[in-house]
Amino acid sequence: MQRVGYEWWTGYRFDHPVRVWVCGESSEVVRETIQRLLLGEPGYSGRGTIPKDALLEVVPARGTPELVDTIRVRHASGGSSTIGLKSYSQGRERFQGATLDFAWCDEEPPSDVFHEILTRLNVTGGPLIMTFTPLMGMSEVVRRFLLEKSPHRTVIKMTLDDAEHYSDKQRSEIIAQYPEHMKDIRAKGIPSFGAGLIFPVDEKRLLVEPFKCPTHWPKIGALDIGFVHKFAACELWHDRDLDIIYLVKTWAVREQTPLEHAQALRSWKLQFAWPADGRSHTCWRWRTADEAIRRCWLGHDVRARSVRGWLNLS
Repeated sequence: MQRVGYEWWTGYRFDHPVRVWVCGESSEVVRETIQRLLLGEPGYSGRGTIPKDALLEVVPARGTPELVDTIRVRHASGGSSTIGLKSYSQGRERFQGATLDFAWCDEEPPSDVFHEILTRLNVTGGPLIMTFTPLMGMSEVVRRFLLEKSPHRTVIKMTLDDAEHYSDKQRSEIIAQYPEHMKDIRAKGIPSFGAGLIFPVDEKRLLVEPFKCPTHWPKIGALDIGFVHKFAACELWHDRDLDIIYLVKTWAVREQTPLEHAQALRSWKLQFAWPADGRSHTCWRWRTADEAIRRCWLGHDVRARSVRGWLNLS
């Protein structure tokens, strides 16, 4: 309605014709969601949120049946506003160059597309609205809104409880259809802090109160080698009697040297299991990653040796 300029609209208003992008995950998803909401069913334009008497032109897109490329809408000032339909699957490059007054992302965009859309709004200072469930966890985009506070960003959460057209019974049935680890995400919009769960189990069911490791339990460490991709390490305890493994400590960093890794891990006083890709021939100058890391650590007076798949730090 803000693009049409109707006087009864009390939301954010533009006093001039604007250029707008509405964006979704793929061409097919945009057609079935955003386009249907704005125009109505394909072939019946004017039955969506944009009134038929405000539509000036609906330009079809190429390649995807019944997909619209551009919508031109009459503005109250006498000019016409333009709405372009875009998909993230087109890639960041297809979001370059334009100057926008407003943008709407339905579903979370990749971080590079998100930043490109923000850039398109720099000249006008127009708003960007995003509507999505944080299914990708604490991604770069989600972190920016939840953890990096700014007067220029606002988060509005809508939970299943806010959907008042559902009864309590219906809400319970909806929540019950999801696995444990997705219930908070789907019902409350609470993102998980991991990049993705390997096992579909609610993490709360796995946590125990801290305790000291019994002296007869074996301890081991594990590594995941990385630089731009995080270098990670963890400590595990094994209760052999009940055959339970406890994850008790984790550490992960980006863009640190093998010397920094070794200095941080020496205090753990553990043997570390060598990762399966630790002998890659493509990641290092030397013959293997094993040799490369040992050379780096020995060069800085940090003793390290690998024996039968184990790495001992002393």
